[in-house]
Amino acid sequence: MTIFRYALVVAAALSALIATSLFWTLNNLEKQVVKLATIEARSNWNKDQAFRRWATRHGGLYVKPDQRTPPNPYLDHLPNRDVETTEGEKLTLMNPAYMMSQMTREFEEMYGIKGKITGQVLLNPKNEPDPWERNVLERFDKGVKEVVEQRDIDGEPFIRFMKPMVMTEGCVLCHGHLGFDVGDIRGGVSVSIPLTPYFAAMEGSQSAILVSHGSVWVFGLCVIGVIARRRQRLEGERRAAQEELARHRDHLKEMVDARTSELVEARDAADRANQAKTEFLAKMSHELRTPLNSIIGLSEFLNEEANEAGDVDYLDPLQRVNRSGQHLLELINDILDLAKIEAGNVELDIKPVQLSGLIDQVNSTIHPQIMASGNRLSIKGADTIPIFQTDPVRLRQVLLNLLGNANKFTDEGDILLEVSREEKEGGSWLVFGVADTGIGIPADKVGELFGDFIQLETKESRNRGGTGLGLSISKKIVELMDGRIHVKSTEGEGARFWFEIPLRED
Repeated sequence: MTIFRYALVVAAALSALIATSLFWTLNNLEKQVVKLATIEARSNWNKDQAFRRWATRHGGLYVKPDQRTPPNPYLDHLPNRDVETTEGEKLTLMNPAYMMSQMTREFEEMYGIKGKITGQVLLNPKNEPDPWERNVLERFDKGVKEVVEQRDIDGEPFIRFMKPMVMTEGCVLCHGHLGFDVGDIRGGVSVSIPLTPYFAAMEGSQSAILVSHGSVWVFGLCVIGVIARRRQRLEGERRAAQEELARHRDHLKEMVDARTSELVEARDAADRANQAKTEFLAKMSHELRTPLNSIIGLSEFLNEEANEAGDVDYLDPLQRVNRSGQHLLELINDILDLAKIEAGNVELDIKPVQLSGLIDQVNSTIHPQIMASGNRLSIKGADTIPIFQTDPVRLRQVLLNLLGNANKFTDEGDILLEVSREEKEGGSWLVFGVADTGIGIPADKVGELFGDFIQLETKESRNRGGTGLGLSISKKIVELMDGRIHVKSTEGEGARFWFEIPLRED
């Protein structure tokens, strides 16, 4: 859709919305006028009823007769219609109907509001109902309680309101001879409110509504026009930019292709270098391991010979040679493992494993070192699950690394190896934890523990040895198993390392 057509559609929608709002507002305004007039009619009817009830309770009023208020000929059946005071002043009775009739006429003369008491059986023929009132009286006989309608009187619009008038004890004196009993509907009281003043006020509101809606409509069309023109200008700029981009696209593609080729060549070179590094480390580790194993074996043999011969002067140098060889061999093994993992040359050998058997192997391997350090090892949860799927060699390597670290940084303390099963994240996990009561880890060093060649440099840890690769290798092995490793420690109170791997039951 073009911008021009889009603007026309929006303008049409705005016009329809404004027209709908205008129609609804004007229609609602007229309803409100009728509602207000109805409220006024009901208020006048209630006022008349209150006055009539007051007059009925007092049996009417005696007043001086005059030309405006002559004796009521329709009350001549009452023996005390006319009375004379002790001073000789003559008075005539005004019953409630007579008072209301006179009051409503004066109220109409003053405010234009009509009121009337009427019925189908009348005491005063002047109260004869008009056609609308007669129809309403017939509806009262059928049970209708109230009628409100808009009708014309002498060509002028009125709200006509009428409710039935029920016979009470106070009405019997004047109207009982007409045959009504208490509780009968003897007629109705109507109130007619002129609508001309209301409609005049409504016309002023209509003018304001028309002006406001028209202003909004014109303003909306102007806004739509401005936006459409701006969009048209932006569309032209966008097309120009697209054309400019198209002119440079081929050139850019050639540059990208050339750069991609360079990156591919660089990647291939890096792969070749990485492969060469791996091959070099494999060869070097073999070349270094052979003489190192010979040196370690020879130092152990000489140490035994010196012990038997009692040459104590040679024991300390031979032990240092043995420890240095062991440390160097450990370093070579760790570097080779790290290089294999980083090169992606490590594949897990997944097979069924008995958990308790694997833990026994770890215990038999690490137990001599723990005993030599004066520490105590406890194992919990080894029977958590009988058989599961994992790489036993790599899992054992991680456990030995963690237990070795715990033993190295603990002096005559307790070490706990704990295994548990946890259900979370939509699956089962096997959790291995190693906790010790050693020197702990400073808070600012915890985040560095799993880096390569990282060793804690504190007064307590400086002389405890290590290659600084054990935790790094353990982390990478755990991640190869789709697991996660964590640490929590307080300096001086020990540390706890734990890792979790998905539990694949056999």
